Amino acid sequence: MTVTTVGFNQILTGAVVNAGDTLNVLSGGTVVETDDFGTEEVFSGGTAFFTTVRNGGFEGVFGGTANSTDVQGGGFEAVFDGGAPSGTFVGSGGFETVGNGGTATGTTVGTSGTEIVVDGGIASGTVVSGPGSVEEVLSGGTASGTVVGSAGFELVGSGGTASGTILQAGFEQLFTGGIAIGTIVDRGEQFVGSGGIASGTIVSRGAQGVFSGGIASGTIVDSGCSAAARLAAGRSPSRTPGVSFG
Repeated sequence: MTVTTVGFNQILTGAVVNAGDTLNVLSGGTVVETDDFGTEEVFSGGTAFFTTVRNGGFEGVFGGTANSTDVQGGGFEAVFDGGAPSGTFVGSGGFETVGNGGTATGTTVGTSGTEIVVDGGIASGTVVSGPGSVEEVLSGGTASGTVVGSAGFELVGSGGTASGTILQAGFEQLFTGGIAIGTIVDRGEQFVGSGGIASGTIVSRGAQGVFSGGIASGTIVDSGCSAAARLAAGRSPSRTPGVSFG
């Protein structure tokens, strides 16, 4: 196992971090175009540009900054303790987790990629698009300004909050304790499950389904449809164009 440290006023370009090896980026250090099969950790004041996180690779952004990271299948990016990545791309089978004190800006989650926002983490301006692409907003996590494109999903669970989501042929589902504020449904669908709360949704060329035990307040229907339904025997809620029930 090899540990490489990049510190103040040092720049490392084109490094390959092999499985089992570690690259630490400290305050004032910069790494560029790292090929990461092992572990890259970017601490407060450190900066990483254009890292590629390969299968089995890990990038931890712990107070530092990571720009334009490419997380490939089997790769993982974790953001905590003041970490602030921007422009991350999460590909098929890749994961980004944003937790306590971390803020991810402008992440793109592609087909079969996953972003998880939890426990004090913040995701801003995420784009979720493609079959199997998912943003999960869980306990203590906050997502703002997410755009959910074709066949993408935003799942908001207990204690999670999503605000200003735009559904463009994508889906948003609220589970028990999940909250969505100001969602715009444009050619997509919002599902408010039992215990979920949706406030100020605008339905345009899409649909809102409110299941038994779900709460929707202040919904505005503009060319779409909203329905409150009791789910029985696996049946979907009925939808009436231009009408909001309850």
